[in-house]
Amino acid sequence: MLARCLDDHPQLICFCESEINRTLFEPYLTHLHFLRMRHHGFGPQEIVRLLDRKQQNDVGNVVRWYREAKEIGQSRFAKPNVIAYGDKSPDFFLSRPLVSLLLSDYRLLYSIRDPRAIFCSIESSEGSSDQEKRNRWNALIRNWDCWEPHLDRHNVHAVRYEDVISDPSETLSSAYRHIGVHPSLQFLEPFERRFPSRFLWKTAIDWETGIQKDFDVSRIGRWREILSSDQLEFVKKDPTARRIMDRFGYSW
Repeated sequence: MLARCLDDHPQLICFCESEINRTLFEPYLTHLHFLRMRHHGFGPQEIVRLLDRKQQNDVGNVVRWYREAKEIGQSRFAKPNVIAYGDKSPDFFLSRPLVSLLLSDYRLLYSIRDPRAIFCSIESSEGSSDQEKRNRWNALIRNWDCWEPHLDRHNVHAVRYEDVISDPSETLSSAYRHIGVHPSLQFLEPFERRFPSRFLWKTAIDWETGIQKDFDVSRIGRWREILSSDQLEFVKKDPTARRIMDRFGYSW
C-alpha cells in the first residue's frame, strides 16, 4: 500500500520488490528478479541489458542498476519529471554492505506494522508450509534487528501501516516531506495505474483496472478475530516483537 501511494506521486517512482538486491547479492535470485521486472512492464531484453556487466556483491553496481532502470521507468510509467526514485523491499537486510550504503547516502522510509497482524498474515497464508511460515517470521525478526539501531537517524523516517490506513493524507504528506517532494493527494485519485500487478497486493490496487482500493480501516484489527490465545502468547513472548510494540505504541 505504501509503495503504491509513493509511486502515485507525479515526481516519484517506487519499484515494488524489484528483487535486484537479491540478484546482485545473496541468494542471487536472478529468475525471481526477472519475473518481478516483467510485472513492472520491462521487456526480457531490457531486463537482461540492465543486468549486463553488473558485478555481484558490488554496491556501486546496485546504484548503476537503479539509475538505468529509472530512465526506462520514466517512459514506461509516463513520468517524465521524476526527481526521486526507490524500491520497496523487505529483504535489504540480507546484505549489510547495501544497508550501509543506503544509510550513508539516501532518505529511507521504514514501514512497520503491528507484529500480531504480521503473524496473522503469515499464519493465514494459503499454500505455505510450517517451515515457510517460520522462515517468514524469522525474516521479520532479522529485518528489525538490522534496522532498529538506525531508526533515529535523520535520514530514516518510520511509517506505521496503521497510520497509512487510518490517516493517509497526513501520513503520506509526512513521507513526501521526508523524501523531499511537494505534497500531493494523487494517491487518493481513481486513475489507472500502469502495470498494477507490480504492486503485488490486490488489497492496494485492482489488478484488472489499475484503480486504487479504498483504505480499509477494518483490516487493522482483523488479527483480533483470527489469532488464538496461544498464538497471541507466542507473539507476546518474542522479545523482538515486544520491542517493536513498545517503540511504536502498539498496546498489549
